Amino acid sequence: MCVGPGTYRENLLIAKDGITLKGAGPGATVLQPPSQPVPVCLKLFFPPVDFENNGLNGICIADVDSQGDILRILNDVREAGFTIQDFPGVGIVFPGTSRSRADHNVAANNAS
Repeated sequence: MCVGPGTYRENLLIAKDGITLKGAGPGATVLQPPSQPVPVCLKLFFPPVDFENNGLNGICIADVDSQGDILRILNDVREAGFTIQDFPGVGIVFPGTSRSRADHNVAANNAS
């Protein structure tokens, strides 16, 4: 799946095997925190964080339930070509994956 140039105010969850999410390149496709964030991957911090204060991740690559528990291992997911900035959590997190890649990205001004 290709994402065109622009600034997108959202956080993402990729929860399927074999997905490629490709932006137009760092600086061209920018991901910033939304005003109405979706809580994903919350239990994947040690210790767990408070979503309201600092638990919002930019892109989470994991098959998780609504509580943030990993349901299964994801395989062969690739994410590339984004700037992920200003998130109070991690820019890109991919726990519980096998053969996954995040490359040709810029993570800037994220808390973790």
